[in-house]
Amino acid sequence: MHDDLYDETYNLEMQLKSVEFKSKGDFQKAGSGKIYMIAQVTVRNLGPGTLRSISDFSFQTKDGNGAIRSAALFVFSECKFDIVDLTSGGSVDGCVAFEVPDSGALEIIYAPFQYEGLKPGRYISFKIR
Repeated sequence: MHDDLYDETYNLEMQLKSVEFKSKGDFQKAGSGKIYMIAQVTVRNLGPGTLRSISDFSFQTKDGNGAIRSAALFVFSECKFDIVDLTSGGSVDGCVAFEVPDSGALEIIYAPFQYEGLKPGRYISFKIR
């Protein structure tokens, strides 16, 4: 991938380690017809440049209707993804939570360049169901 803002190129590897669904967060329940999805991920920067400002804001979900949702913040106290820069060879583990429809197609998207939209070759996605 190429980061136009910093004029750096890097390759990355993203591993979806686990996904779990819960109807209730630490302080609130999911809305009607929705459920919380909690994803544990690992991101590795294979270089050569630096991957800048990776965080839970770099992730989204897309449902079967094409609706794209940002992370649900502060829903689970144990689910965190720190904002970090990853130098070449660096990796980070984190957790990202979303409130999603309780049925239907669903994918998780890692899109570090959201200011450019979801252009082909500028994001990675995993089908969840």
